[in-house]
Amino acid sequence: MFNIRHYRKYSKVIDVSEDPAVDLPTVRRFLQEHNMRVDQGYTCLITTCPKPGIQRDKMSDTNSIFINMTTGFFQCKHCKRSGHWGALEDNIRVLTAQKRKKDFDCLKGVGEEYPLPSESAPFSESLKAAKLLEDVTRDEFHNIENMFKLQCLKQETLSHYGVKFDPSSHSLLLPILSPDKILVGVKKLTAYVSEEGLLKSVREQNIPRSGRMELFGWSQGSEGTGDLILTTTEMDAMIVHQELGAASLALPRGYSILPQELLPSLEKFKKIVLWFGSDVRAWEAAKQLAKKLNEKRCFVIRPSIGAPSPLLALQQKLSLKRILSNARAMTHQSIVSFPQLRQEVFSELSHIEQVAGIKWKRYPTLNKLLKGHRRGELTVFTGPTGSGKTTFISDYSLDLCMQGANTLWGSFEINNVRLAKTMLTQFAQCNLSKKLNEFDHWADKFEQLPMYFMTFFGQENIKKVIEVTKNRFDGELGIMLLKFDRDTLSFIIKDTKDKTKREDADKSKHGQIESEQKNDAVQS
Repeated sequence: MFNIRHYRKYSKVIDVSEDPAVDLPTVRRFLQEHNMRVDQGYTCLITTCPKPGIQRDKMSDTNSIFINMTTGFFQCKHCKRSGHWGALEDNIRVLTAQKRKKDFDCLKGVGEEYPLPSESAPFSESLKAAKLLEDVTRDEFHNIENMFKLQCLKQETLSHYGVKFDPSSHSLLLPILSPDKILVGVKKLTAYVSEEGLLKSVREQNIPRSGRMELFGWSQGSEGTGDLILTTTEMDAMIVHQELGAASLALPRGYSILPQELLPSLEKFKKIVLWFGSDVRAWEAAKQLAKKLNEKRCFVIRPSIGAPSPLLALQQKLSLKRILSNARAMTHQSIVSFPQLRQEVFSELSHIEQVAGIKWKRYPTLNKLLKGHRRGELTVFTGPTGSGKTTFISDYSLDLCMQGANTLWGSFEINNVRLAKTMLTQFAQCNLSKKLNEFDHWADKFEQLPMYFMTFFGQENIKKVIEVTKNRFDGELGIMLLKFDRDTLSFIIKDTKDKTKREDADKSKHGQIESEQKNDAVQS
């Protein structure tokens, strides 16, 4: 592979620093208070342009505003304006105060999202003078292949990406297009050849040198919303698309930078694979970029001798498909960080009464201790025989059931008739044995409650109990009450342990049989 030299012939420093962080819940609340729909993407909050006349309940690529969830930097796709959150906030406040909203100039005074290059831009002249690779002869293309060491890239592939060749300067010109197919720049690769015709080096130059940066590859294969492979060079991106047919894009300046202005265009991809090669520095860069892209959707091909960059892999005749299949998630599904929990924490704090669950009407002291009946919580009541556990839990569950909570009783030591008699008496709040004429009245009312009883009694397999529970609730919020005596609980624990030991023994025996079968096959 040829060596690439990076030249910087100007002294002006490009400011790529990002804006300070914003308070995401405050931004979301402000937009909702102004009747603006808010969706949360991977890196941005997405809302609609506040300009009068735009349908706010429907979002599209042409009327959306993307607000970076870390920095607050926003981009309006309708007005082609961008800036910090404060400018957008002020604009919405002013618009709200306007009486004649139709005459309002939306985002007036806010900078352009990106000034589009004119036809007289430096790269326009260069492209006009160069030849499309689809127009060169086979012999000419063979010379270009040797000049740039491009034997792995097909002429058709380069032509699809609009690559041109300038014979006067021995340069390849790679057009850089925006997601909406507007030409915004050119990557120029100039070959320096020795007198013997051997390649000495290739100089890489970005035209224009400063200003807007864009990902390479929007012209081909990046229209979907599924998976994307992100590479560090244009050659790698073209190789991936050529060999795997996958959507692929190249970062604008290698793995050193990913401007926040480019994040909205990547929102549509559910999975992003970072294929940066076997360089250790590339691995460190991949970890940083994954944080910027949202680690939840990022996978990385870890650096190793057997997993180089796509172009090198093809030159070494390695399987690109196999390397890609080894991509691993940046974060384990069982591990989360606080930024992933932050919004849910805020939601619980702002809806504290709803999070507290169903409160008991008969036990205000219990509400102070447990804050109500909440999904996923286990409460254990213990005590000696005759201490009133069944009576209390019966009334405890009846209180919640009368408020609409699905209730499933599993009593393994008291039969259901006796349990139902106790609960019906508590429900009627009178001794029905002395008022049998009122039995039908209270029984009819009790039937309307979402109260259910398991038919298990005595010693029972715990898996059957769990299966019945899942069948009854199926994801609904409810209460499951299991009442065991000490002997029944001891049996269930022992039965579970014995079954686990049997399953482990079966697995071990099965593994031994498979091993013996493999040995027999090898010997034969």
